[in-house]
Amino acid sequence: TGATISSTAVITGVNTAVKYYKSAILGEEVVEEKPGINLDKLNLSGGELTVIDSLDKELAKEVNEVKINGSVGAYIISTEVKGAYSQITVATAIDTNSNTVLGIQVIEQGETPGLGDAVCEDDFTGRFQGLSAADEVQVDTISGATISSKAVIEAVNNALDYYNTNINR
Repeated sequence: TGATISSTAVITGVNTAVKYYKSAILGEEVVEEKPGINLDKLNLSGGELTVIDSLDKELAKEVNEVKINGSVGAYIISTEVKGAYSQITVATAIDTNSNTVLGIQVIEQGETPGLGDAVCEDDFTGRFQGLSAADEVQVDTISGATISSKAVIEAVNNALDYYNTNINR
């Protein structure tokens, strides 16, 4: 706290140097991981993911159906909100049978390493699992990452609002 820009610059510099060393010195291929939905993290192993048109582009960045054994068993709604220092994209998986949150995944974020990026950890994302999709979710924020965790909570609530308005009528 108070040195966010400086510490982020140092971390970026070190990561850039490591990538250079691996590719230029060691000759290794450096593959950048692109963020995306991970069905395992959302408790949907074995599901078949299909992107569908979002009816409300302001609220949902992307909407996916998840077919399990040939029928729609869940939806994954990706929403984007402003965190402390970056846009945060969150995928929220909702079970259509139980009308509960199966899980969430922070897909993209640029929050402070070691503080705000705690919103990606299972300890925080696991707090949403099993909550009712019919109600606004309320979970405890992370000390030291209050703004970032409030942003994730807002993103999940936006996904639930989209689900209840456009899918679960």
